[in-house]
Amino acid sequence: SCVKFASPPAAAGHDSGVTNQKFTLDPVDNLSAYTTYQVRVEPEVEDVLENTMTSQYTHSNAFRTSAFSSTTPTSGVFVAVGQYASSFRSIDNGTSWENETCSFFTTSKLNGVTYANNTFVAVGDSGKIVNSTNNASSWQVSTSSPSIQLNGVAFGGSTFDAVGGSGGYTFNSSNNGSSWTSRGLVPYSGSSYYRRDLYGVAFGNSTF
Repeated sequence: SCVKFASPPAAAGHDSGVTNQKFTLDPVDNLSAYTTYQVRVEPEVEDVLENTMTSQYTHSNAFRTSAFSSTTPTSGVFVAVGQYASSFRSIDNGTSWENETCSFFTTSKLNGVTYANNTFVAVGDSGKIVNSTNNASSWQVSTSSPSIQLNGVAFGGSTFDAVGGSGGYTFNSSNNGSSWTSRGLVPYSGSSYYRRDLYGVAFGNSTF
């Protein structure tokens, strides 16, 4: 059941303040999906003086591969987002969930996520907006994110719409979340002093 490396991994420096060498391990073949692996070192490995190891070594820390590839159809795929901008995925209609797949902006959190046009879009603190077109295998950061907190996002018609703080600002995107345009504050007939933040948005009957 072992997967060999494509070539002997070479040392490539080390982290600052750490004496251990860093190695990049490139498998000779693709790893199986949703499978737990450990790194094993065989006794034949030699150091620079050609000394071999005394016994086989298997690293105690295991890792699990993604449950599905980026080309898997999105039917049954769910994405959840939250603290520290973490994202989680399920491919069995929410019965089980993968470990954290990707995170951004560790000082922020993502507050809402939606799906349309083969794209997941998530919004969060400090105007953070990310989107994914490969079932949340990877995420791209919007370069035109606003600076205010965003709490909710929805899709309708041909646009994504996000709502947030600072008295109820709204933003929309017509290119699957790659860039965003401010729509200003939600109209309010009273004093602006009493404006309220927005925490959710939905679309139905051609109306946000």
